[in-house]
Amino acid sequence: MNLLKFPLLVQHRVYQELSILELFILSLTSRRVKTFIKLFKWEVHGVLFSFMKKEVYFFFQDSNELWQRNKFQIPLDANFVCYREDETDVFYYHFKRKKCGSTLALELQQHIFDLFSTASKQLKLTVFIENIQSYRWISSVGRASISSMRMVALEKFVKRHPTLKYLILREEMPYYLPPTSSIFSLRNLSVYVREKSFLYYLQYFRGTHAVFEGSVPIVQVHEFIEKWIDGDYYENLKLVHITKTLRGEPFLQELLDRYQVKKQDRSKTPKFFPYNEEDLFYLSYQTNQIAFNGSVFIENKKNDKVASIQFTSKCMKFYIWRKEDIFP
Repeated sequence: MNLLKFPLLVQHRVYQELSILELFILSLTSRRVKTFIKLFKWEVHGVLFSFMKKEVYFFFQDSNELWQRNKFQIPLDANFVCYREDETDVFYYHFKRKKCGSTLALELQQHIFDLFSTASKQLKLTVFIENIQSYRWISSVGRASISSMRMVALEKFVKRHPTLKYLILREEMPYYLPPTSSIFSLRNLSVYVREKSFLYYLQYFRGTHAVFEGSVPIVQVHEFIEKWIDGDYYENLKLVHITKTLRGEPFLQELLDRYQVKKQDRSKTPKFFPYNEEDLFYLSYQTNQIAFNGSVFIENKKNDKVASIQFTSKCMKFYIWRKEDIFP
């Protein structure tokens, strides 16, 4: 059966029965098929490339919250990729590298962006890197999740990806980043902390949203809040999100007892956190707005900003607002 001989409406109905991964696979069969698939609008929010020791695989996100479990996998340094039905010799597609010096991962990424991105909606790309030696450069990276690597390699990675908006350091770095590091200039940064204090990273952070996971003593949290009240951090700072993933003191009500909490009419507070679309996706892996509720407020000494504090026993979200946005 030649699908391309059917009217567009019929083709569209057939395409709608396929997953995003299946649409991608189908687009590799010919340029004409790819052109027809591009004619229709698809709900694809993101793609994740995972660079492992011997292979590269990727997932698509085609809903507001969930990533598809099915993955597309290729050997790390493959020159072509083909698919065949089990125990047969029937090849459905055969995709080769087209440019000398390029990598198959890069060309597949460009194929995906051309297929699913539109002028009004650019696909958002995440890379997960197990080891820097396994990474093959691809473009348009917006979020990167990286294990420990040498400082020079980390700085080089950031500089080679000017589109990078969110860096996740999944393991504690065996060294201190210098205050002038380009990593501190990223808009969003997530750091795993255990032996090192999250305050070290925060004092040099020039971005907007900072996320910390690991071991965070309550005394460090108090020091952070008091420094914020005194105006010690960069003006760009909007969010400090701390998640305790190791044993230690839980966040309790006593966390706020030493501060003067401001009361607010709940009917006048914003319904959602004011993340833009890009920050929302990279920080939360979803496109639905995050509800804002159940917070208390404290004020800085300059009397121009307030911070909302939400916390459970293992998590604290400290969000900074202009005072007029909360207390008009």
